[in-house]
Amino acid sequence: MTTTIPGTNIIAKSSPRIPIMRGRSASISTAANALLRGDGTSINPFELTVERLGSSIKMGLFAPGDQLLPERELAALMGVSRLTLRAALRALEQAGFVTVQRGRYGGTFVAESVPKPDKQRRMKAALNIAPDVLEDWISQRHVLEVGVAELAAQKASESQIQALVDLNAEMKSFEHDLNRYRPLDTMFHLGLARATGSGGLETWVAQTHARLSELMRFIPSTKGALSHSTDYHAQILDAIAKRDAEEARHVMAQHVEATNSMLRGLLPQRTSRPAARRK
Repeated sequence: MTTTIPGTNIIAKSSPRIPIMRGRSASISTAANALLRGDGTSINPFELTVERLGSSIKMGLFAPGDQLLPERELAALMGVSRLTLRAALRALEQAGFVTVQRGRYGGTFVAESVPKPDKQRRMKAALNIAPDVLEDWISQRHVLEVGVAELAAQKASESQIQALVDLNAEMKSFEHDLNRYRPLDTMFHLGLARATGSGGLETWVAQTHARLSELMRFIPSTKGALSHSTDYHAQILDAIAKRDAEEARHVMAQHVEATNSMLRGLLPQRTSRPAARRK
């Protein structure tokens, strides 16, 4: 059985067990369609696919139990390859946003509880800060790390570059183990800051990573996601080795924005704190 979603040209497959988009208004369906649609030109397709799908679910554009489109149709709608979509769906499944069922009535379904209550409470505790403060931290990290990459391309010694290459190789061997990978990732970014010759920059980068470390724990880190990060590191180091400061800036900007997309796609919706009452 197939159902045309009102207000869109999307056809969703339904089953006797799980109704598809039942009771969803045409405006909500159109909004989901607009949020998911991609143009296929993104430099960070994996992260942005996670962001759009995760945001759609958190915003209520898909209800618990809704079945997503088949991979081929959803990939075409979002403007990404099926391999990218599958990797994004695995990340969302790991985060508790969707479930995958096999068999006659199989497919990818929005989880009945998104995410599970205990994880939701932990996430909210991690986000016990004003939303503008969090965005400020993200902006600081962007400015700092992009500038660090540029300066490292100008000042890093050959021994420092080789040490970072060796560290990134070690990280690649732990792409299956987040607990081993995450500390090495922090060391990598601190190593780049150290290579600028500025102790102040290294301190500021360390502070920024410390602020965001609790939030980073809630980003599902599949081997594919970690591999993507390691590949960015390799490109940054290649630009630094060539003393191409502009390219180092460019790739680091992509790398940082990829992380930001994951945060925005998977963390709970942030709401502003109520204004303080005047005494």
